[in-house]
Amino acid sequence: MSKMSKQSDVYHISDEKYKEYANAQSNEEMLPLREDKRTMGFGNYFTLWMGGIHNIATYATVAGFLLLGAPMKHIILAIFLSFIFSAFMNTLNGRAGSKYGIPGSMHLKSVYGDRGAKLPGILRGIFSGLAWFSLQIYTGSRALYILIAVIWPSFETLGGNFSFIGIDLPNLISFILYWLFTLLIGLGGSKLINKFNVILNPLIYIFFIGAAIWALNAAGGFSNILAFTPPKSLSYNYPTILVYFMIFNSLLGFWSSPAVNVADYTKNAKSNKDQSAGMTLGFGVGYLIFAFSSVIILAGGALRYGVTDWADFQQFGILSIMRHWNQPFAIIGGIIVLLMATVSANVLSNGLSATYQLIALFPKRFSYKTGMITSAVVAFILIPWKTMTGNGGVMAFMNMIGVMLGPVVGVMLAYYFVIDKRKLDLDSLYLDKVNPKKYNRYGGINKSAYIATIVAIIITMLGYIHGFEIINQLSVFVGAGLGFIISIILPRSKNRNIQ
Repeated sequence: MSKMSKQSDVYHISDEKYKEYANAQSNEEMLPLREDKRTMGFGNYFTLWMGGIHNIATYATVAGFLLLGAPMKHIILAIFLSFIFSAFMNTLNGRAGSKYGIPGSMHLKSVYGDRGAKLPGILRGIFSGLAWFSLQIYTGSRALYILIAVIWPSFETLGGNFSFIGIDLPNLISFILYWLFTLLIGLGGSKLINKFNVILNPLIYIFFIGAAIWALNAAGGFSNILAFTPPKSLSYNYPTILVYFMIFNSLLGFWSSPAVNVADYTKNAKSNKDQSAGMTLGFGVGYLIFAFSSVIILAGGALRYGVTDWADFQQFGILSIMRHWNQPFAIIGGIIVLLMATVSANVLSNGLSATYQLIALFPKRFSYKTGMITSAVVAFILIPWKTMTGNGGVMAFMNMIGVMLGPVVGVMLAYYFVIDKRKLDLDSLYLDKVNPKKYNRYGGINKSAYIATIVAIIITMLGYIHGFEIINQLSVFVGAGLGFIISIILPRSKNRNIQ
């Protein structure tokens, strides 16, 4: 018999039921994680996303924020306050995972139906997951390039005029090496990442706080940081209140991706309180440090060295500053922390999601190992050194992800909390193929969820039309809000789906 555990808010699955679910599934990665098998507590969730907050891509995004036209104090405050929305989205959408132990793909199935879950799963795992996976491997490889060049100066001239699809030999070598490093960490799975983060998180605090102290001295004090203004010819002049929401939206664009499949992480929670409190406090502390350190380091570095190429500054942020440091040991130590932080965030939020989605789509063809290898190969094929070019590339990419995934998050929240009232039927989720003639609320395609998602995406995409740019700048809020509201107001049949 399956019921709520007396000891916690975790749904208890009996041995008999678990065996039924296991016999009905062709891949054990899709099975719910039972209460006695869960290993992640408050501390694990507190540190889970520290690498996701502090990495090369997020610092590059803040470099774009400096050009929005708002005073530095408002940018710092907006970055910090964004933790509220990030924590809200991830902890709430993680409730299904922490209560029932189901992975993200089964959470999607509970909303969109058996066949219907494939489209949102592809948007998250394949479109967003692989694109982000590829992009972050490239940003990490740029850091590795600097590290190798510090140790071996002639590395930068290696290969002469050699070019492979627009990338020179030193950068290609750096990309291949970091790609291999990411793959090896990815093959270790979430257990290795958890151990990895135990070492990583203290190093993140040491490096970024130390770099912020250096930047304060280099800039001549915090008052000069607050007074920093980029060239007017490159800056926008948005109203301050709009800048707040643009910053919220860009950072939410990053977190909307892991939020869709956050059950892949919360399914291992010992209790819902552990994941909710752990992630909320983790986001709060992480973003408090990130808000100050990112602006101080970037503005302080710009004041100290000047910025000759703002396009490069927006793409690589902190790396553009570290190139100028004349302390080899500081560069080497800092780069190692950045490499570790980036691989931690990348594997957790992108590599795992792409792998699990491949398993969900083709359970008989992919294991965790083959799924991760396939994800890494596709990430290489996407040639991210091409997709990373252009002014504000990372910030624009985050908004685009928000357009696609904001509606999915909104629909998922509406169904779990309002429509399904936080109750899922695991028998219907896992035994539908065993009893195909029996009524199954999760079978087929949930037409209402599809309509809500597609309508929300179409409306949000209007932001790419001249005159409607405000929608794009608030893509996650608009998409998630529309997905949530439309899901609730659409009429639903008793079956809730089409078989």
